[in-house]
Amino acid sequence: MYELQNINQNLLNDLILNVLKLLKEKKYIYLIKAIEYAIKKELPNAPKQVIEPLIRKVQKNLNVIKERKIILFESEEEAQLLFKKNYKHVLNLAHKLEKTNYNFSEMIYQSYDLCKYDKKIIYHGKENFYNITYLLDIHDKHCKAYRKWEFENKIKPNEININISHNTNKDFESQTKFLRATYELYNSNPYAQNLEKDLEQYLIDVYEDDRYMMARSIQEIANIKYDVDTFKNKEYATILKTFENLKPFLNSDRVIEKTDIIFSWLTYVAVIYTKLNPQKIPATTLGRYITTVAKATTIFKDFEDDYIISLDKIRKANFREIAIYNNLRLMQCTDKRLKLTYNEKTTLEIENYIKNIIFYIKKFKI
Repeated sequence: MYELQNINQNLLNDLILNVLKLLKEKKYIYLIKAIEYAIKKELPNAPKQVIEPLIRKVQKNLNVIKERKIILFESEEEAQLLFKKNYKHVLNLAHKLEKTNYNFSEMIYQSYDLCKYDKKIIYHGKENFYNITYLLDIHDKHCKAYRKWEFENKIKPNEININISHNTNKDFESQTKFLRATYELYNSNPYAQNLEKDLEQYLIDVYEDDRYMMARSIQEIANIKYDVDTFKNKEYATILKTFENLKPFLNSDRVIEKTDIIFSWLTYVAVIYTKLNPQKIPATTLGRYITTVAKATTIFKDFEDDYIISLDKIRKANFREIAIYNNLRLMQCTDKRLKLTYNEKTTLEIENYIKNIIFYIKKFKI
């Protein structure tokens, strides 16, 4: 994760060890409470209506971890039988489309071949594949992002900017000009007072200082359903409204190309087999599969080379985030041309938050 790349690695290792120990001991409540207390320490004046939705989100993710079981398949045959059972309709479709959509059919057949490199996940009594479940979820998110990108591209007037992702200005300094221009009339009136507009302009300033984290934060906060009618301090309701107002405009940290989304999807395929669930899959096998997945898209259907991601990159497995787009983390093999910058103030804030989580975990365990 981008947020963890530039922080003190000893601190990060300490956090990971403490969290893993709690998960192993199934002491989930300690972790939830540690995160809750750490958030309250960072936001001491925030009402409970702001804190509670954040905690519920953490608890929901932990409930999934608590209720699922991940184990190895006893044999390749067991994995194949489960694939035939769960994805029989997909295999039948692949067979029907062999002549009319060869790339799609080949992708399904290769997915079947790769099930031996997967693990079994059991959730609420249902058996499935760990890798495939993860990839289907990531694929859905990338499809939504792709459709969103095409919609934004369609409605964008020529040479007129409507957001960051489709900005005509490549230099960062000019990309927020279209948004700042909307406040000129308000700013020119010495008698005008509008907390919402003042806060929006403040958030734009913060965004320019730390584009990646703010692009993510704006989308994340705007997507949480707060019951603002219950807020005693209406200023907090106004603050949350400013995030919602800026969400359509500050939707990414830089200009996004359509191919960024496609290559991100392909990179996630590589990540699951090399990082999240490494099962000694040969680089050539994974490389061919990723290329087949690419050729199943409209953009790369006529791709003729052997590998769309080189075997050297797959073997090195240096994958990282290159951008944020509508709260989707876009990934790619290491590319120095798309290097993300880090804000020192944000880094220190994250480190302090992690220190607080570690402190409360250790305090609760005593």
